[in-house]
Amino acid sequence: MLRVVSERAALELLRLGEVVAAATESSFGLLADASNARAVDRLFAAKHRESKGVGLIVPGARAWGRWVRDVPDEAHRLASQFWPGGLTIVLPAAHDVDTRLTHGGTIGVREAGPSAAQRLAQLSGLTLTATSANPPGQAPALDHASAERALSGVWVVIGRAPGGLPSTLVALDGGRARLIRDGAVPRQAVGQVVALD
Repeated sequence: MLRVVSERAALELLRLGEVVAAATESSFGLLADASNARAVDRLFAAKHRESKGVGLIVPGARAWGRWVRDVPDEAHRLASQFWPGGLTIVLPAAHDVDTRLTHGGTIGVREAGPSAAQRLAQLSGLTLTATSANPPGQAPALDHASAERALSGVWVVIGRAPGGLPSTLVALDGGRARLIRDGAVPRQAVGQVVALD
């Protein structure tokens, strides 16, 4: 069965709790409604991996308060400087967040840069998962054909991603900032906004 769809169709599928692979500003990501437990079930079934935490794409900066316990000043400064874009901010997760999405009690959130994923989050108003649309250990999918081959059984939005580095991960806890993963936003740029350990 052909599972390549338009963004408009993907919007309805996400609202119905389906998993959709779509281009982010780097590669294809697996998107699902993070507040829908059945959608998260489908996400992990498609990805075939144990939960190690899943980053989230919020529809806008105001939405992240629902997913984290507190948004410190450092997080606001990072978001205002680098969102929308390739910086994921890792904070202590709110108590009611699905623990399959968290890692060590934290959750990573970002507002995606210009991409199908950004449009789908904004138009749906949903906070979406943002794990890579490829099996663990394989190269990221950069177009709908490779995403469809890599992960059968998920809907795939027609299009192409530009490639490049994944989002930079910065953890904030107790006023301290720590770089977890180098990525699209250079360490030096992050360090100009917050002090890094």
